[in-house]
Parts: sequence; C-alpha cells; structure tokens
Amino acid sequence: MYGVVNVDVPIEGVVYGFAINVNEKGQTYNIKIIDDVTVLQIGNSQFILCVPGDLDNSKISTCAAYVTSCSSSGSITVNFRNITKATSLLTTPLTIDVSKYTSYTSTIPYIINTSFNTVSTGDLIAVDVSTSGTNAKGFGVIFNFSPI
Repeated sequence: MYGVVNVDVPIEGVVYGFAINVNEKGQTYNIKIIDDVTVLQIGNSQFILCVPGDLDNSKISTCAAYVTSCSSSGSITVNFRNITKATSLLTTPLTIDVSKYTSYTSTIPYIINTSFNTVSTGDLIAVDVSTSGTNAKGFGVIFNFSPI
C-alpha cells in the first residue's frame, strides 16, 4: 500500500517531524530535526532512527539534508552512521553550501558507502553534524530506502 504519513512531536527547542512516503521506489523518510528558530550546532547523534521491520534488508539509496535558514558563513557537513554496525553510511558526507538551503545543490556531491548501506531491523542510524555553518536553523534530513 502506498501513502504518506506525517507526525510532529514537539520537544523543547526541537520539533521532530516525520513525513514518510511509500511508493514503488521504496520508502522516503523526511525528518525535521531542529525547529526553525534554533541554531544548528555541531554534534553526533543529532537524531537517531531505529530501522523498522518493514525496512529489513533494504538499502539507503539516496539522502539529503536541508535547513530553513541558510548559513551565512561556512558550510554544513552531515554524515549518517550505523551505530549498531559501527559503520559510516557515506564515504563523502552531505554538504549544504553557504547561503544554500539544501544539499541537492552542493558543489561536493555525497557518496554512499555501498559496502555498508544495507540496513537491518533494529539498526540505529545516527545523524552527525561535523560543521554547522553560522546561524543555520530548521535542520532536517531525507533518507530513501530501496528494496534489494
């Protein structure tokens, strides 16, 4: 069955919002991690996704990151880490360039680590931010999981 599910869970300074789209290409998770007034900070495990059973043995096929207020100085660098398997899901992390809203237009394209992009039920996937730019707000990520 195909469809979209939206869930918002407000927490002080953070609004975890989910939009899940299911279609013939797989499942896309759009996860809003930080609200539109909180400045993005450097740090590991900004958000952790527990892989549900319906994604067992699927692959992360595409991903992106976004902000709703651009960085005025310095780029934003984001990586995804499988905590359970102690592996990085990207060999080249996502980058959101200065004055840009998304990683889609990045001058440095991300590269998925195809040796470690298959996920299993219960894997914990962390969103790590290694550079946060200046005054970027409204941070979120998008994962697409495709069946093998």
